[in-house]
Formats: sequence, C-alpha cells, structure tokens
Amino acid sequence: MRDLGGRNRGNTPYNLRWPDTPEFTQAASKFATHAIDHMLEKVWQGYQQFTDDFLSYIDISLADEELERTITQTLEPHIRSCLSGDEVYDVQHGTYEPETRAAAPAQPPEYDMAFILKANRRIMWPFEAKIMRSPANVAPYVKDINEEFLTGRYAPFSRSAAMLGYLLSGRASDAPTHIQNRLGTKLDPHPTLYPRYSHHISKHHRILPNKSWASGKSQCHHMILPLNISVLPNE
Repeated sequence: MRDLGGRNRGNTPYNLRWPDTPEFTQAASKFATHAIDHMLEKVWQGYQQFTDDFLSYIDISLADEELERTITQTLEPHIRSCLSGDEVYDVQHGTYEPETRAAAPAQPPEYDMAFILKANRRIMWPFEAKIMRSPANVAPYVKDINEEFLTGRYAPFSRSAAMLGYLLSGRASDAPTHIQNRLGTKLDPHPTLYPRYSHHISKHHRILPNKSWASGKSQCHHMILPLNISVLPNE
C-alpha cells in the first residue's frame, strides 16, 4: 500500500502559505459545494469549442501517438476561454498534487487537468483523462478511479472529481453501462447536464488516512467525450 501523505516530508511553499486551519477547511468546502456544476458546464462548452476548432479539421482515427496528452493540453485553453475571469478558480493542465506526495525524491501525483482555487492553491478539483478506443474499453479508466480517487491519492480535499473518457469510436451513450459493470457501482445521469451531454455520476465512500482530507461520501463525474469526428470542413 502506498504511504499517502508521505512520512518524513518537509513543508512545501503551499503548506507555509496555506496551513491547515479552520479557514482552510472552510475554503475547501465552499469550493466543493458551490462551483462544481459551473466548472463542469465550462468543460463541456470548452469541448464543443475544441471540436469545432481542432477535431473537425482532422481524422482522429489516423493518430496513433500522444493522443491523451495532446487532447488534454489542447482542450484546456478552450475551457479557459469559456471562463469569465471572475470565477474563484482557474483551470490548469498538468497540475501537481503535493499533498499526497511520497517523501523526496519521489514526484508528486500529476493531474491531467484541475480547477484550482485562486485564494488557496492547495485546493484542487481534478480531472483524470483516459483514451477509450471503444465504449467497452474501460479497464484503464476504472483502474484510475479505484487506485487514485478512491484511495485519496487524487482529490484529497474534495469530495468529488471527474474522469474524462476520450472516446475514439462507438457511441458515448454505450460507455456508462460498461463503466458501471466494471466499477461495480451504479452510474446516474447528471441532474442538469444530461442528456445534453454524456455525463453521469457514481457515488462512493472513502476512508482517507489524514483527518484534514475529505473522507466519507464522495462522487465521481463521468464525462464521455466523443472524438470520432472525421468530416473535414469544406474548402
């Protein structure tokens, strides 16, 4: 078992700037309860822009290298462009999570993408992305939920997080059943974003080793993003 929280660790600059105080816990709770639906809507809006500005110009089925990384780092600025700038959070690709790092010289976990609270950058709401070559190709996707989110290695301060399934072929509507069967937990449609988007939620219970982390009831958002757009724009 991995030593989450890492023993024999020193302070990071983030620990010094934002120590574990009642204000810290209050900030984490506010971020988790008031911003999530807005963030998720902006991800879907950014995906629609990404589809128009990038995917519609290529046949993604011809790409066989650097798929996951390229898609994520190209999607992120489209999401940012959908933000007004007045939000209490920002979005960032390739964000490190120092809270659950092991002792040096180990590298901390790295999120594919995360929303970060501007007033306290220790508090992140992460997204993990996985390529899905078909709706049934969900083993790596579910493995990340079980080994990263449910253990608390990801999203230690948040009671929810999201998975992005980059679907290369097939129908997005077929993926939730396969995820549900392999995860062993029911997926429910998002109450406001579904059926406009292929967006479901699973409910979990986490027991985390640090008392300042978000143990207890938790949710994982499942966002299936189709990439199989092969029609090129007219010249």
